[in-house]
Amino acid sequence: MRNLSARTVNFIVAVMLIFLGIGCSFETDGTFSSGSGEDGASVTETSDPTGVGLLLGDRVTAVESSAQVTSESRDSDDLPVSKERTVENRLGTVFSEPSLRWRLAPELIEIDLPEITNPYAIWGATGRDDFGNLYLGVSCRGNWEDSAALCRVEQGQSQASFLGDAVSNLRRLEIAHDSTMQMKIHSKPVQADDGYLYFASMDEYGETENGSRLPFYGSNLWRVRAGNVRSTQQWEHLLAVPEGIVATGCTGRYVYALGYYQHELYQFDTQTRGVKKVQVGSAGGHISRNFLVDLKEHVYVPRVVLRGAGDYIVQLIEMDTDLREVASHALEDYGATSDFDSHGIVGFAFLKSGECIFTTAKGALYRLKPGDDAPSTLERLGWFHPDGESYPSVLCSPDGESLICGLVSHKEWVVYDLEQWRGEVVPLSPTAKRLLERNATLAYGSNTRDDQGDAVLVGWYQKEGASEFLPYAARIHWPNL
Repeated sequence: MRNLSARTVNFIVAVMLIFLGIGCSFETDGTFSSGSGEDGASVTETSDPTGVGLLLGDRVTAVESSAQVTSESRDSDDLPVSKERTVENRLGTVFSEPSLRWRLAPELIEIDLPEITNPYAIWGATGRDDFGNLYLGVSCRGNWEDSAALCRVEQGQSQASFLGDAVSNLRRLEIAHDSTMQMKIHSKPVQADDGYLYFASMDEYGETENGSRLPFYGSNLWRVRAGNVRSTQQWEHLLAVPEGIVATGCTGRYVYALGYYQHELYQFDTQTRGVKKVQVGSAGGHISRNFLVDLKEHVYVPRVVLRGAGDYIVQLIEMDTDLREVASHALEDYGATSDFDSHGIVGFAFLKSGECIFTTAKGALYRLKPGDDAPSTLERLGWFHPDGESYPSVLCSPDGESLICGLVSHKEWVVYDLEQWRGEVVPLSPTAKRLLERNATLAYGSNTRDDQGDAVLVGWYQKEGASEFLPYAARIHWPNL
């Protein structure tokens, strides 16, 4: 028998103790400690800048960063290329000049996906890096041999390349075993100021929709080098948490991640590797599919409170970089439930000003204005669809000033004029309709545009003549005038 590393022995012992029902934790320099923010909210943070999280049953602990991980990330030939970041890069999008073309219906150009074992869907997991490359998180069906994968679409291309999968990287780092599952990358890949792209993988096994039980294997926070480094690269593991992470956001130094249940918000400091956590609050199993991060790196998360049977109070909570509450705003027509049926914030698009336009799952349209030296303000603009309630889960602002475009209820294209506070349904082309009219097609994607101005549409559809569902991705390309 070959000699086992201390890390491997620790992991085996921990797993055995969990199955025996005995609590355990590693004694390391980097431990999680409980504190309290100025507003009284409980904040948990790590003190060890070299620590990474390892999931043990239902708890998070810190373990010493492995030499394998640090050597990969410190290799001078593989360090991210330094590039001055623009406001567009920080917001994860591109703004084009005002034009009548943005009022036209776009074409949908399907992106070829690489071969992945049992792919299932792409749940809004779209992002970009500062070099104009697009990234897609592909989720799988959830069999034991499946694993969520990350793909990259290089600037101007319609062919995605495979960048690796979650379980293979966990096994490479010896922090997984044969039954470990990570079937989803639900979060948007986001680039930070350090030149790395951050995203989360997650498990769903054993979870309950009423919020009474977390997924067995929780989630993991990862990063890869941005740019065209290589087609397949080893992921760097940063943190493992017990919650299911469905969304990530970043506009600079801090990477935020939102998990269920109770809207648990994590903050990862890319400079120190410190981690903070605060519970924003939610009802039962509800989780918003998106949250927002502004240019000050303040984060905005819905707080959902069940007041009585079917009666919910929903507020958008603004928090600063210390995770202290700065402001709260009432959210009407949020459509809250206490299970997975309600999706919260389903679409968002940033403007040149740093303001953010977002939609709820019922189709209410809001404009968030971050304050310079004051709390933010929130303005309801009405309904995104001219006929009222809808499900606007694809959203972008081509000019970043006057127009918001998006797909409603997975089939209708709407152009909303921010100056006139009015939306208009624009008929799609026959080729675009054919893509969206495949059986049981769902469509998602917010804010992400490449350097050519194409936005991204993702989702799933049911294979013709079969019960099987498959993922798809497409470029949203506007015709020239």
